[in-house]
Amino acid sequence: MHIHILGICGSFMGGLALIARAADVTLKEGRPLIMLVRETPLHTGHLKCMLALAEMGAVILPPMPAFYNRPKDLDDIVNHTVARVLDRLNLPQTLVAEWQGTTRRVSTGDPGD
Repeated sequence: MHIHILGICGSFMGGLALIARAADVTLKEGRPLIMLVRETPLHTGHLKCMLALAEMGAVILPPMPAFYNRPKDLDDIVNHTVARVLDRLNLPQTLVAEWQGTTRRVSTGDPGD
């Protein structure tokens, strides 16, 4: 289900919508609220709203595709985003391996190495 960020922000600030109420209670109880914001381009209203939510404790986690893990298909891209959310919630996941960083090259001492 797609819910527009400004709709949530407006409802959240005014407490009108059920999903906004759920977000409010989540923050009030100190539970994680993760917002996967996909609107682009972002205008000042979006940014102010996301800043307000972040200041209240929400995590803004745009579902941006990562390519450092060399996805082979669309499922790899989707699984990466879902895995990031699950990791953020401290939930176990087996969708993607934990990023170990890149292997550092060992210098041979040659110029330009």
